[in-house]
Amino acid sequence: MTKETAKYIFLLTVGGILLYRFTGYPDVFYRLIGSFIGIIKPFLIGAILVAFINPVVHWFEVRLKCPRGLSIISAYLVLIGVIVCCFVLVIPSCLVGISDLVEKVGDYIRMLDSQEVGSEFIERIPYWNEFLTYVEENIQGLSQSTFKVVNQLSTSLWTSVVRFLAETLQWVLGFTISIYLIIDQRKVLRAFKQFLVAYFPRYENRVMYFIRFTYRTFQDYMVGRLLDSFVVGAIAFIGFSLLKTPYVLLFSFVVFVTNIIPYFGPIVGAILPIGMTFMADPVRAIWVALFIFLLQQLDGNVIGPKIMGDSVGLSPLWIISVVILGGALFGFVGVFLAVPISAVMKEVYELMLRKRLNR
Repeated sequence: MTKETAKYIFLLTVGGILLYRFTGYPDVFYRLIGSFIGIIKPFLIGAILVAFINPVVHWFEVRLKCPRGLSIISAYLVLIGVIVCCFVLVIPSCLVGISDLVEKVGDYIRMLDSQEVGSEFIERIPYWNEFLTYVEENIQGLSQSTFKVVNQLSTSLWTSVVRFLAETLQWVLGFTISIYLIIDQRKVLRAFKQFLVAYFPRYENRVMYFIRFTYRTFQDYMVGRLLDSFVVGAIAFIGFSLLKTPYVLLFSFVVFVTNIIPYFGPIVGAILPIGMTFMADPVRAIWVALFIFLLQQLDGNVIGPKIMGDSVGLSPLWIISVVILGGALFGFVGVFLAVPISAVMKEVYELMLRKRLNR
């Protein structure tokens, strides 16, 4: 038995024991994972912010010929300005639109229930009355549930405040870490490279390649995805305004957020604008559906390839699969990060495969 074979057997044995112990006590496993993520969360936030801000800093340095210090300050001012605009303009308008939307859905359903025209046809629909009763009860219960949630929050106000402050502190720490990473990223990378050369010279080239590839993949995908979604959301805002649809800002924001999800995200984002416009004006809803269809074709064939290109190198089937898996495990963050993580894993597998075949 060779040394390498013994090493693999040892690692597989240890991995099997750990897997058995963790699956036997899943609560302990989840707590360990949660604690580990809580510890490294500020660093993850800082790294993600660096991936977003670095291209802006580079643009200020190259295009506007600004010094690096001024470029960093300008990039963070742009980021703070975007956050302030979201909190001051977009989010309040969307909340008002959602509140008005819930109220109008109830009014529309009650109007259908009391309308005499076409009542015979509606009554022939199986379980129509039961469906109306269920929807009305849930809409009426929405306000009651809201009050219950408010009462529960008021009883545990101190706990909620502590959690909110802890989350805010993590984001503040992440923001601060990102500033130092941006300023000292070359020093940090050089020091890490020297550490690898001193202690792990055999793996120095592979580790540095892996770091550069991971950073480039995450940066290209996340920045490209957000920029693509922003352009699509802006075009949607212009189109909805010209079509005079209700809740223009809310519908545009929905299109922007859902467009971040590859492939089936735009389909989900089309349901709300088309459905709510249909309740107000069925003819206009047809135009809205046609506009969204053309917008998706424009994004898939022109905007997306122009901005992102082939940034991950994964087939559509793999992307859909990892997006579903990431969403099931980690929610929206999993949906957003599943694709670049899979691209990095694919690259690692291909490197290991090529090394094995070249022996």
